Amino acid sequence: VATLNGMRREAVDKLLETGRAPVEAVYKKTFNRYKRASKRTALFANAEQIPEDVSYFDRVFVYLDKYTRGCGANGICLPPVILDREWNEIEKMLDMARNDGVEYALVSNIGQIERVKKHGFVMTADYRFNVFNRPCVDYLLDEGFDSVILSPELTLRQCGDMVGCGVIVYGNIPVMTTHKCVIKDTAGCDKCRVYMTDRTGASLLAVGIYGHRNIIYNSVPVYMADKIDTVGDFSHHFIFSGETKAQCRDIINAYKMGLTTDKKIKRIK
Repeated sequence: VATLNGMRREAVDKLLETGRAPVEAVYKKTFNRYKRASKRTALFANAEQIPEDVSYFDRVFVYLDKYTRGCGANGICLPPVILDREWNEIEKMLDMARNDGVEYALVSNIGQIERVKKHGFVMTADYRFNVFNRPCVDYLLDEGFDSVILSPELTLRQCGDMVGCGVIVYGNIPVMTTHKCVIKDTAGCDKCRVYMTDRTGASLLAVGIYGHRNIIYNSVPVYMADKIDTVGDFSHHFIFSGETKAQCRDIINAYKMGLTTDKKIKRIK
């Protein structure tokens, strides 16, 4: 251990002696040409949740493997994890959705961009891109995205110079994507979802997604129906996870009417 520590100190000293020339970061300022018209978008975990009337939203996304013709969605959401061996099947599903007239795609990570472009979808960058600043927005717009959903970790003040980008105004935000199927191990393969209780007593929903993986959602939803004016300059994104169709309909109406709620919620601050 003493020898390793000595080597580490020697390496650091030599690096400090070499010095480094300052590097000027240069990026294309695409944001200045960005169309800042705000949109309303929604992601539904499955097609059965989508109400008959979704005119409140400009874009209605559903997970690609849950998409069915005539379900009311004009957009698909790619799974957050796609292995190389799964792309052939994913490509077939993308073809089917595009041939049905689906226009929009909610893209989950950088490795999906070229595949989605190839199929001609209009791309939205999901919050999973973890966008925190204008250079990142500029990069994604320059890559062909027409809209970007910002990281839910940002405060409204931090979002301030990215007006027109999307913020999550409703929904239980995913806290984990698991490769191991929690649902299979606890409730069996015939179930698509299960509730788990953590050490604090909170109930977290786990939903099965493509590839026998699971998304685990936060126990408390973001709710801004009665505070929607505070995020008026941004696009509004909704995440529907475990809600029924009737509950989705009620939530949409609550946002139309600016209703308060007595449930435990989180706010965008």
